[in-house]
Amino acid sequence: MSPLEPQQRSSAPQPGERCAMITGANPAELRAGKQIESPQVRAALKFLTAFEHSPMAPMVEIARIDVSAPDVLHVTTAQQNEIIFRMVDFEKQLNRWWLVHNRGQEQARQIASLDLSVMDNIPLRWFDVAAVPPTVAKPKRSSPYKKKHV
Repeated sequence: MSPLEPQQRSSAPQPGERCAMITGANPAELRAGKQIESPQVRAALKFLTAFEHSPMAPMVEIARIDVSAPDVLHVTTAQQNEIIFRMVDFEKQLNRWWLVHNRGQEQARQIASLDLSVMDNIPLRWFDVAAVPPTVAKPKRSSPYKKKHV
């Protein structure tokens, strides 16, 4: 889907605002004005909602969510992290991601890939420190749904 035109938006776009791209959905299920039935796409939308309220939201920006796999979401960040999530209990998985991310920050490391679909002994791969520029927190954007005093 294309982004909304400025006149169709309820609030002005924030500088640098980008939306996550959901890929891997069956194009036959995507019809304008119709509710999506795909459990993977619904899970991706729930994930994005949970992500916005998670401690990881100020740390990274979600670039793409691949929903082509049956029971997991493959999330890629703008910082080139690849994280795999189960399609349930996003808050717990996001907290685990935050813990691993913080441990990496303490050790001057950045996550290359992390598989949170595994319950124990989470597969984790770090980037080579020399190959990765330091991460900076993304600027906090205000919610378009905040009440404004008139």
